Amino acid sequence: MGDWFIRLIAPELEHEGAEKAKRAAEEHLISNGFVLPARQDCVLGGDGTGFPPGPRFQELFARPVQSLGLWTNGVRISATRDIEFADPGQTEFALFCPDCRSRLEMPPWHAWQQAMTSYMSGGSGLLRCPHCDGTHRVDEWVYVPEVGFTRFRIEFWNTPPLRQDRIRELSEAVGCRLQVVHGKL
Repeated sequence: MGDWFIRLIAPELEHEGAEKAKRAAEEHLISNGFVLPARQDCVLGGDGTGFPPGPRFQELFARPVQSLGLWTNGVRISATRDIEFADPGQTEFALFCPDCRSRLEMPPWHAWQQAMTSYMSGGSGLLRCPHCDGTHRVDEWVYVPEVGFTRFRIEFWNTPPLRQDRIRELSEAVGCRLQVVHGKL
């Protein structure tokens, strides 16, 4: 059991464009009848409010949504700094310098944690490589598995996969490439 989600994130979108993308995504989803305009308690995370399914909600997905009766079955759109990780309990996590490609080994993980805290609070999030002395923002390092850094996301709860043409339409509406991230709570 549990709740599934699909997130569309915009890794290349800078902070200044996130609010504009959020408004564009809301307008696109509401005006096309995919979601209803009144926010309700229908998603997890944030303040718990999102847009409930509209009359054309089913048309977003590759197969019928079987979970329309669930409480968590809506769309949340946000414009804040966020990081999408794979579950570190299921896979090995590695971090590599973008300059020299050296792997960051323990004990410098504390420096990475400080840089992540800085990044998430709106700071520079700079991390120095102990091998080559190159300094880069944490979102410029190479992560295995890949980590998604974003300032904007559209989150669908308890739905099947999105149709590719709908992802393209949403990308066009918000003006940037959207990356798909799947997860389960």
